[in-house]
Amino acid sequence: MTSYSISQVLGKISKAVVGVFSISDLQERVVDLCQDIFEARDCSLFLFDENRQELRLVAARGYSAKFLDYPDPIFESHQQVVEKPADDEKVGITGWIAATGRSFMSNSFKELKEHPHWRGVFDEDRLGSKGVHSFYGVPLKVADDEIIGVLKIENKRVEGRGQPFTDDDAHIFDILAAYIATTIANARRVGEIKRQSKQLQTITDALQQVVSSLSEELPMQHLLDEIVETTATVLGAEACVLFLKDDQRDVLVERAGVGYVAQLIGKAEYALIPREELAEKPATDDEKVGLTAWIAITGNPFLARNNAELQKHPHWRGKYDPEHYPEGQGKRCQSFLGVPLLVADEIVGVLKVENKKVGDSYVPLTDQDRLVFEVLARSIAIAIGQIRKQRVQREQAVTDAMYRVSEALAGRLETEPLLQEIVKVGKEIFNAEACVIFLVDPADPDRLVETKGEGYVKHLEGIAEYHLIPPDALIEQPEQPEDRVGLTAWIAITGQPFLARNNAELRDHPHWRGRYDPEHYQAGSGKQCNSFLGLPLRVGDEILGVLKVENKQDAGEYVPFDERDQQLFQLLANSAAITIRNTRDFQKLQETQQLASIGRSAAAMAHHMRTPLQEIRITAELLLEDLEERKHASAKDREDIADILGAVERMNDAVERVREAAKPLGPKLDLYDIGEIIRNSFTDNNSFAKQFQERAISTQIVGLENLKTSVIRCDRNLIEEAISNLINNSLEAIGANGRIIVSVLETQEGLCIEVQDNGGGADTNLTLFEPFNTNKEEGLGLGLFIVRRNIEAHGGVVSYEEKDKGACFRIELPQHE
Repeated sequence: MTSYSISQVLGKISKAVVGVFSISDLQERVVDLCQDIFEARDCSLFLFDENRQELRLVAARGYSAKFLDYPDPIFESHQQVVEKPADDEKVGITGWIAATGRSFMSNSFKELKEHPHWRGVFDEDRLGSKGVHSFYGVPLKVADDEIIGVLKIENKRVEGRGQPFTDDDAHIFDILAAYIATTIANARRVGEIKRQSKQLQTITDALQQVVSSLSEELPMQHLLDEIVETTATVLGAEACVLFLKDDQRDVLVERAGVGYVAQLIGKAEYALIPREELAEKPATDDEKVGLTAWIAITGNPFLARNNAELQKHPHWRGKYDPEHYPEGQGKRCQSFLGVPLLVADEIVGVLKVENKKVGDSYVPLTDQDRLVFEVLARSIAIAIGQIRKQRVQREQAVTDAMYRVSEALAGRLETEPLLQEIVKVGKEIFNAEACVIFLVDPADPDRLVETKGEGYVKHLEGIAEYHLIPPDALIEQPEQPEDRVGLTAWIAITGQPFLARNNAELRDHPHWRGRYDPEHYQAGSGKQCNSFLGLPLRVGDEILGVLKVENKQDAGEYVPFDERDQQLFQLLANSAAITIRNTRDFQKLQETQQLASIGRSAAAMAHHMRTPLQEIRITAELLLEDLEERKHASAKDREDIADILGAVERMNDAVERVREAAKPLGPKLDLYDIGEIIRNSFTDNNSFAKQFQERAISTQIVGLENLKTSVIRCDRNLIEEAISNLINNSLEAIGANGRIIVSVLETQEGLCIEVQDNGGGADTNLTLFEPFNTNKEEGLGLGLFIVRRNIEAHGGVVSYEEKDKGACFRIELPQHE
């Protein structure tokens, strides 16, 4: 049995791998941790590649480390695994584990060699004549029993002597393997997201160079050639082709291509018909328009992960396949992605890629590829539209601004620096005096708050706000000042932009109030808003907020905004909205993956531990009964058995606590008295009351008498659990004669509850509200995480500060109507 307890093992693995998304770092931590926990001379980690074709050694500690650079795979998924193989059919024990999904343990070299698939190919180089006296290997499984690799430990040694692996070792190793498999799978998913973000940045940089290089000597064809070359390279496609609409003939014509499609530039074309004439399910081949034409006519993208999906499309014809894939070569379209090039409401063309490859292998195009491709297509469509329709000078300004914005925002995954960059870019593009972003409060969708500002608006961050009402409640021409919602709120409610060339036009808007003008322009200074441009931040039908810029300047003089400025600002607003949405989705993904990992690991842990813990408890109880019948039984014997029962109970509690922490929440809101909730969680809690009395701890509740109303809408169980966890945290921190005070006060947003003690404060080196962060020997580090989870489920926030040489945790709850 390993010298660590179950809770210690769980704590160690959690600290080692939770939140680590670098695959290489994760692999090294896994083998270090397993070698340490099981006192093994060797630990090795094998993973399939992401196409699940080849199994290779990726990390090792001990004598296997010398084979990390071994060029060939240990096992390939196409290999057949038979029950009783001949020598040339053996795949090795590691390959057998990966293929069958079954674990294998042996505690002697003889037993190991008796496995039907043992080959011992590397044993002599690894071990010489010593052999493997103990071995345990397990498959790494994720959802739907998919096997992503194998984890092995060998030659357990305790105090310099070889020892066998026990069933207890196996139980713990199985738990670790389940946890590690899920964490590696999550790290791969996050890595893919980061690669896509980097991929988008690469595309943006490349296109910026293309557009920047355009001049009167370089025609539009130069841009198109660069587009298909860059797109094919970044997506790893064999071919990329761009069709543009010929308005005079109403056809799509291939204008640029790279790969096997290049031979048809200027030749391949598709006829376009009105949308209403398009047959949804064509009955004959003559009614089929071709997949490329279908994309242009409908404005819909299309992704086919394989040739079968491609041919299932009702309008697929394969018109140019004979030219692309000559007969007898065995080639065909393995994957396909096509998107329309849309400028405003006009489709100007179609961009397609085919046959994505990684190394020498064809791989399917993914939904993430489509996301990147669609973003790219939007940028390309805008560039092409501007180049085709506008003069070179105006076109250059638009494309420069587009790529300035893309460069600034691409790849940003943290909200604070992202918003700062948005307002910074907005202010710089127009040489404006101020740029500000207002966002809808996720916890209160009726509240629009200034989140980030540059210039004279900056000091109102987190202060300036507007109340949002339903669009059907908005009065178009309000007669009373109190019916005006404010111009910024009007933009968010209606989803419409607004441009004012001067102060008079601004004041003429029916919902203008100038609510924050006194803070922006000091009385007597003669300053005012001389020009204004505000746009909604929209993703689909969702309004995320409002982006505004004020007081454009040129050579030190105020100048009005115009329609061209609005187009440029719209590019920033569109990019900002998409990036904000992606950032929020990425942050949710990280937390969801972490909680899902914890939940799956806890379920696996509970499954593997339930039976052995029950057996230990029953055996200990029977021993205790037996001792009670023996007159010569010592008090020490009884005490030892009681310790065993206590340890079993603590392990059960630890497992259940992790499972509870990982459960998704759905608060059940109702009206409750906050005073009663606090008393139930604090002074009237029997468990706490005993400790207060035994340790002479003073307790106090402050502020209830000053509340206008003590009734709040909440999930009582979740709030009581959060407060109880904070009280328990204080009890663990303070000594005898300590002090705990719970304070309540009303705020503009809702209710604030503070739990303060004189225990010396929390360890600020820890990430307090993240799971499994603790410096307590027996703790799991879940208490404060559960507090945060419960409060955020109500749309609230929890924070910490050191106060009067003690800890002060603050819960802020919004007012729910």
